[in-house]
Amino acid sequence: MFWLEDTRAKLAAQLADDALSHAVLIAGAQGLGKRQLAGWLVGQYLRRDDSDEPTLVQLNERHADFRHIGIPEDKKQISVEQIRDLSAALTLSSHGGGGKAAVIEPANSMTIAAANSLLKTLEEPAGDTLLILVADDVSRLPATVVSRCSVYALRTPEERVSVQWLVDSGYALSDASVALGFTSGAPLKAQALLANDALAGLQGIADEVVALMDGREGAMAVSGRWRKLDFALVLDALRYVTQSVIYDALAPEVRSESGFSRYVIDTRDAFCYLDTVLRVARRGAVAINTDMALDALALPWTQRLQGCFDGRATSDF
Repeated sequence: MFWLEDTRAKLAAQLADDALSHAVLIAGAQGLGKRQLAGWLVGQYLRRDDSDEPTLVQLNERHADFRHIGIPEDKKQISVEQIRDLSAALTLSSHGGGGKAAVIEPANSMTIAAANSLLKTLEEPAGDTLLILVADDVSRLPATVVSRCSVYALRTPEERVSVQWLVDSGYALSDASVALGFTSGAPLKAQALLANDALAGLQGIADEVVALMDGREGAMAVSGRWRKLDFALVLDALRYVTQSVIYDALAPEVRSESGFSRYVIDTRDAFCYLDTVLRVARRGAVAINTDMALDALALPWTQRLQGCFDGRATSDF
């Protein structure tokens, strides 16, 4: 993952100089390798030599001095009880004598009470403890938490080098370009789409949007099919389609092959709808009714997004 090398080098140098902060926040969009970077840093800190690069879950199973805090399978957020248990565990002596480490991800899914509980640990960390927060959306973390961490923000690499990375991984050039379009340029997310043969499904969602605009499909029928798909992937497809509409209107040379130029859509409506999709994506499935959201996101396309700008066709979920 070439785009992580500069950050890895910086972290390695700080670790070698004993200058690494006790609290690290790795932030960036999904699909940029934040969790892989966190796992690598844990391995370096605990002086492990894992050639197989274990996941955070595997590290949690293998190493007594590591704790991985994520969203429980039956929950939608990281609870205050989880953070309290983590804080208590970090006060214990290291089993291996090389310190203790913990990763909280996604940190932006902590409840307010959980985030407040974490502050004491951030302010008064136990000796030889490294706490890593992984966040997909820093704006959903309290400023008091962010200010107590050293922040490493990962950037999306240039499309041309990401395309080449995917091609070198064995994927067709055309598929690589389309996959990166659906994932806002996130290489790992695009790779996952290609590996899971999900690209056709996303293109199918885009085709259904066209059917809605042409009047060949009804909004409820389409949203009913979307409910059977991964919610995040549907949002990726809707973001891609809306951006294509905007590109065709304002910069046709960027995405002239999308075919949306034949539709008359007010760019103000398109930008408003895109903002709605991004807002829903940031909130995820934690605080919204996903079925209702999909219904509401399908309906505006039947009117070619008319009314989104003045609020007649969208709502907050």
